[in-house]
Amino acid sequence: MSEFVKRKARRAYEALIQCVRDALDMDNLEYGVMCGAALVKMADAEKGSYFYEEQYFNEAVDLAKKVLEKAKEASIPSWMEPHLKEIEETLRDWGYEV
Repeated sequence: MSEFVKRKARRAYEALIQCVRDALDMDNLEYGVMCGAALVKMADAEKGSYFYEEQYFNEAVDLAKKVLEKAKEASIPSWMEPHLKEIEETLRDWGYEV
C-alpha cells in the first residue's frame, strides 16, 4: 500500500476519533453515535488487513465503549438505536464485553 493511502487512512481515523472525543466532551451523544458508528465500521473493515493500525483500533474500541456507556445512561432518539446496536454487536464480535 502506498504511503499516500496510509496517510489518508490515518487522517480519517484521526478525524473520526476527534469527532467522538469532542462529542463526548460536549455531551452531544448524537454526534458521538454518528462518528462512533463510522469509526467502528472503519476499524472493523481494517481489522486483519495488512495496513492494520493498532493504536487507532484500540482507541476506536475505547471510544465505542464510552459511547455505549453514555447511551445507556441517556434517553436516546429511536434513530440512534440501530447504530448503537451495530456498535455493540461489532464490539462483541471482537470479543469485548459490553
